[in-house]
Amino acid sequence: WNFLAAWAYGRKAGENTAAITRQLQEDPRTGGRQFSARVAVVLDPQGAIRSIEIQRGTGKRKLDRDIFDTLQGAMMPEPPPPDLPQPIWFEVVAR
Repeated sequence: WNFLAAWAYGRKAGENTAAITRQLQEDPRTGGRQFSARVAVVLDPQGAIRSIEIQRGTGKRKLDRDIFDTLQGAMMPEPPPPDLPQPIWFEVVAR
């Protein structure tokens, strides 16, 4: 576990959360809907989401599935450090 890698990537948490939120807003399955969810993601070395788990869902199974499908493969603004502890948790709020 590399604290400095986690801290450095965590400082960019706002950019990463914004990238996830933007992806959800631009997708027709999830855009324009109001929800709150917590997701855990595993990134590949290039910064693409390769694994996602809905930690706290919206309470709507179809919407949770749409969130999952929308984010699978999405790209973060920059790749994670190689020794970043994963998964990474994000709180996603769409209004």
